[in-house]
Amino acid sequence: MINLSEGSIPKHIISLAVPAMFGMAMHTLFLMVDLYFVARIGDAAIAAVGIISNTTLFVIGLSQMLSVGVTALVAQAAGRGDPEDANLTLNQGLQLGAVLTLITFAVLLSGVPILIDAISANRETAEAGKTYLLWLLPHLCVMFVVQTMAAALRGLGLVKVPTLLQMVSVLVNIVLTPILIEGYLTGRPLGIIGAGLSTSIASLVGLVLLLLYFQKQKGSLNPAPHRFHWDPQRWRRILAIGFPAGAEMLMIVAHGSMILWTIAHYGSDAQAGFNIASRINQFFILPALALCHAAPAIVGQNKGSGHPERIRETFRWLSAMAMIVMLSMGAISYIEADALVSIFTDLAEAKAVAVGYIRIAVTSYFALALIYASASIFQGYGNAWPPLFAAIVRSIALVIGLGWFTYSGQYTLSDVWWLNVTANLVQAAVALVSIAWLFRTQLRPRLDRPS
Repeated sequence: MINLSEGSIPKHIISLAVPAMFGMAMHTLFLMVDLYFVARIGDAAIAAVGIISNTTLFVIGLSQMLSVGVTALVAQAAGRGDPEDANLTLNQGLQLGAVLTLITFAVLLSGVPILIDAISANRETAEAGKTYLLWLLPHLCVMFVVQTMAAALRGLGLVKVPTLLQMVSVLVNIVLTPILIEGYLTGRPLGIIGAGLSTSIASLVGLVLLLLYFQKQKGSLNPAPHRFHWDPQRWRRILAIGFPAGAEMLMIVAHGSMILWTIAHYGSDAQAGFNIASRINQFFILPALALCHAAPAIVGQNKGSGHPERIRETFRWLSAMAMIVMLSMGAISYIEADALVSIFTDLAEAKAVAVGYIRIAVTSYFALALIYASASIFQGYGNAWPPLFAAIVRSIALVIGLGWFTYSGQYTLSDVWWLNVTANLVQAAVALVSIAWLFRTQLRPRLDRPS
């Protein structure tokens, strides 16, 4: 365990964020490599991967219900000096993850093909999406176990080992992607099948490495089978913290699906352009996400050890650092949008859509910094409901706007992009009100007490 209830807050943020940033950077690099080779298949393949990537966020949302709850409870147990409670949380999280894996498998096979048909611009895109999903299933199903074990380590302030193992997994994926998609070395190109298969193989490699690490390490965390007894109360505690964060992620899936459906009549080039821009956008918000990734462990340990003033300090440092990073990344993204998009496509229409989206999306980067910082504080504190409320308000604004566009039939792609920016600004405003409420009602009374 790394003691995060003492020492410099910005130093803790950076020390936890840097390994996370490397892990996220490797994952994003894979996404870029994957997109590059998928783009060589055609615009229908790009659009299909974009649709399934949005579906992947659905699984990430479910895994968030586990990982956020496990991180918070393990961190709070560590702050109290209770390793047995931390270990119980890990094992119950893995058991709950097994149940969610079965549910996810059933939903993906039965419901997602229907969604693919509904939002695909044409039949070719829909068929490519279904094929990709089938070969991506193993990756989606092992996600729960991997995320739960990594979350427990984050709660102890240990991020270097899970990040290193994740990077190994991503490197395997990067190596396999051109081999399986293009047929390098084998002479048997698999196309869209190879894109899904390479990711699944790499995820299984990552799972094996993580299990080996837990087997060999001598720390307090031990995912032992004999500890897998039913503990409904622990499940409820994990989900009470994690459900709002997972639901927020699921709403992001819904938002992406609604946008894809709204722009579908512009054709597969428009959907391909949106997918390319979304991947590039994800890369540029990565540093801020890594910073916020560090906050739940810091907040959780300081709550467990009774240091509320350090929680306030964490938010001040985190929001300032995230704002600076996001504004810097936004400027680079805006200036280099054309060059970045040209790496992945030569299709004029798809390129124009992607560049237009990127240059409008960056105007809400500062709002995203505040949203991420606020949500990470609440997650570590063990109350992720206010960020969920802010996301619901955003959803209402987005649904009303997209509904009006669809009803009127008179809108451009730029209108959709600006609507998304406006919805982000609304969510940021609600997030700031929420964090002010936390400080005034939950933390300030303790700070005002005489020492």
